[in-house]
Parts: sequence; C-alpha cells; structure tokens
Amino acid sequence: NDLAVQAAPAVRVAQLVRQQELAAVERERIETELRVARTIQQTLLPKEVPALEGWDIAALWQPAREVSGDFYDFIHLDNGCLGVIIADVTDKGVPAALVMATTRTLLRAAAERLVAPGDVLARANDVLCPDIPPKMFVTCLYAVVNPASGHVRYANAGHDMPYVRRTAGGIEELRARGMPLGLLPGMPYEEKEIVLQPGDTLLLYSDGLVEAHNAKREMLGFPQLRSLVEEH
Repeated sequence: NDLAVQAAPAVRVAQLVRQQELAAVERERIETELRVARTIQQTLLPKEVPALEGWDIAALWQPAREVSGDFYDFIHLDNGCLGVIIADVTDKGVPAALVMATTRTLLRAAAERLVAPGDVLARANDVLCPDIPPKMFVTCLYAVVNPASGHVRYANAGHDMPYVRRTAGGIEELRARGMPLGLLPGMPYEEKEIVLQPGDTLLLYSDGLVEAHNAKREMLGFPQLRSLVEEH
C-alpha cells in the first residue's frame, strides 16, 4: 500500500506528460492542415487585378483566421466583359476552404457557358446543393461589367449589398433578391442593371468589413461604412 501511495504521483505525472504530448501532436496536425488549406486557397485567388482602360480596380483580401471562407474572382468573358465574383462561405477553416474551391470552380464553369448573372448563380446553386456539408452555405454576388459602356448587370445570392458612390453626389445600395447558394435547389435570382459614369465608385465587400472592430472594440457597422463610402 505504501508503495502504491508513493507511486501514484509519478504515475499521474506520466499521464499528464503523455496527454501534453498527444495534445501537441494534435495541434501540429491541425496547424499543418490549415497551412496546406491556406496555401491552396491563396493559389485560387487572382494573382493580379484586371487592367482595363479607363478603369481603376483594386482588391484586398485579409482573412481573420488562418483560413477564411471569403473569396473574390475575376473572369474575362468572351464578349469583352469582365465577370466579378465576391463570396463568403459561412464556416471557417479547412471545410470553408474546400467549399470555397468548389464554389469558385462551379461559378467559373457556369459563367463560361451562361450570359445572365442570375442564371450563373442558379446553375452554381443547383450543382452545389447536393454536396455541400450540412449547415453550410455561400453568400455570393456576381456582376458582369461592360468596360466600354459602363453597364453592370448583377445578381445576388444573399450577400451584403454593394454600394455605388456617384461622382455627381449621392450613394446607392444595389439590391437584388436571391437565396444563398447551397440551401435549396431550383432558386431564382433576381437580376438588375446599373450604369457607372466616369468618376463613380463601386464597392463590393464581405461581412468581415462591417464586423471589423477598432481599438475601442467598436464595430464598424453598415451606417458607418455607408458614411465612409459617401465621404471618400
């Protein structure tokens, strides 16, 4: 009994050491998976923004975690127009990266065969629905820009509404109805069109922007974002 009592602390220490070793191995495995997923994800993002005469285009992707579900893409269409995608997978981490890669592929394939933005979203949604993991979906806005005329046709799958700041004054929200991708097949997507005049600014963004906090832990929010767009 005395030997058992004396040995108990040593056994407990050995168990704790073993638990820490296993936890360290698991953390390393997770970190390795995240690094691989982030590498894959970054290879899918555009390496550069399109250079269109008379247009200034800029993009910023800054994930809050090692792997984010937010992404954007540019598609040079055969008719000379530019397809623009911005999307957000509801989950984060490796599952979000995998769904992101799948969604990007589906949208590109649909955009190459279909003209209307609403049809592109509908096609991607129908293909994505059977295979997307439970409780996950993708918000997405797809726009087709005609660089020569300034016409922008767009459809929205539950994504945050873009803003247009007019050089003549005023700001507009681009509203279009549509369910997020991956929830229900057979969904219609409303399509709308605007014309950008020289000097107008179009802002596409994800919810990470409006949910950003400053040093005082104050969230930006939609009203403040709208004010910033209007001022700048």
